[in-house]
Amino acid sequence: MVALFGVVLPLILVLGVISVDVGNWWVHDKRAQTLVDAAVFAGGTAFTGCGLDAPAANLRIARRALEYGGDTGRASALVPPITTRNLQEQEPNDLKIVLNSTSYWNGSYPADNTMGTPCDMRYLDAKATDDDAPLLFGFIPFVADPHAHARVEIRQTQIPKGILPFAVPEVDPVRVAVLVVNEDISETNPNSVVGKGFLNKQSRFPGDPLASFNVWRADVAGVNVNGNENFGVVVLTSRNPNVSLTGSLRTICNQDTVQTTCYAGGTSTSGLSFIHSYTNSGSGSAANPRIRQVELAGGCGQSGPYFNLDDDVSCNAILIQAVLDFGVSGDPTGFPTCARVTATPGGAMTWGAGGVGGQLGTWTASFVPAIQSGRREVNLTTQYKKPSASDCSQLNNGPSFGRVAAPYVADEDGSVVVKH
Repeated sequence: MVALFGVVLPLILVLGVISVDVGNWWVHDKRAQTLVDAAVFAGGTAFTGCGLDAPAANLRIARRALEYGGDTGRASALVPPITTRNLQEQEPNDLKIVLNSTSYWNGSYPADNTMGTPCDMRYLDAKATDDDAPLLFGFIPFVADPHAHARVEIRQTQIPKGILPFAVPEVDPVRVAVLVVNEDISETNPNSVVGKGFLNKQSRFPGDPLASFNVWRADVAGVNVNGNENFGVVVLTSRNPNVSLTGSLRTICNQDTVQTTCYAGGTSTSGLSFIHSYTNSGSGSAANPRIRQVELAGGCGQSGPYFNLDDDVSCNAILIQAVLDFGVSGDPTGFPTCARVTATPGGAMTWGAGGVGGQLGTWTASFVPAIQSGRREVNLTTQYKKPSASDCSQLNNGPSFGRVAAPYVADEDGSVVVKH
């Protein structure tokens, strides 16, 4: 009996080791399947826009898929790079994913979209390879490369009935309105809305840059921006032809949440555009400068710089042009004023004669907004020469000017369907 056990025990151990290692391969295979499922489901939510700008939509779909698919190499190689939210077990850098490709990774990446682009084919296909899935014991004399495959398709509903699966929203509102909101008071205050009006749907001619969009336009009269500085513009869309614009911002945005949506939300500072009101009264000094104007230029695409529809790959820099009155004519940066202005974001600003500031000159700086970054407030800080100093090497901190601008870069969670 002892001799028999001594013979059988090694066989039992070998079978056990093989079972554990094969089981580990199975775990890696199932994890890879979970990752490609996550990739196609995430990419599927980015199909909006295929009918407007297919190349940009295809890029968004791929970026979103790689954000969740677990391929650390491809995610970090994107421009700008992203960090994948999901990882393979044990050796996360060994998972390789290809999109809409006819073949799997096999030592090198085959080209994406050999099956066609997502927008053209109306599906996103992901194939994953776990390169040399690891062994726990290492006694098996070969390695496996588990494969996983998933696909999500965009189809038109024929007869809606019962509970439907998730869908990509496409909005064709009956009414569109803008609400000009005082950002310095609560959205529950009846006086929070200082201007409002419905927009009219416009027809566009072929060749017009906006021909592929649903364009709504109107002049909104009676907007009261006197006595305050910071105002936001909230865009309301509704499928209810009788939607009301009466009451506070919260009342208007919450009246029918099934059919009515406010972009980018129903709070005082959730507007897609920003208006800063400046005063031309009084005169400035080195210690107490007056801000007269801030203009932006550049940004992303034809809708920049105040509202930027980026291509999900890159945005051009937004130029900040500020006009400040330090109580002097000509260059305020020299002695005895020694004025300095810093923008956040943007850094140290440079003064130049003329520009939008005319006789006061113009301070400039720039920054590159992150893609899908939503609202980015611009703040200014000032410095001037200490009274006891004999040159510009010693400076005092002057007043700060918050929220002088707030450019918005379109994002999927906030602006969603608003493109311009």
